[in-house]
Amino acid sequence: DAKANKMYIILDKRTHGPKVFNDAWKDLQGPALLVWNSSTFNEADLKGIQKLGFGGKRSDAETIGQYGIGFNVVYHLTDCPSFVSNGDTMCVFDPQCKYAPG
Repeated sequence: DAKANKMYIILDKRTHGPKVFNDAWKDLQGPALLVWNSSTFNEADLKGIQKLGFGGKRSDAETIGQYGIGFNVVYHLTDCPSFVSNGDTMCVFDPQCKYAPG
């Protein structure tokens, strides 16, 4: 995030389970690339990040996704990125509808 002043990237080679939300989630139980930064998503960030490939922040150079790329680069590493923000919001992106039920 553009306003973060710290970031950590950790390769977690562990696997977890067997309890999962849904059997489709078994493939998502590790290993994992964990990324943490010192910023949080606000409500506008959470709404904007759901719009794949559409940049709505072109006028604000201090925000992520200014050019419609931002978070979308994670799809080079995973088909189903997820994150927790603000300690109370869990987001799971599954555009192929392979893992997240619904």
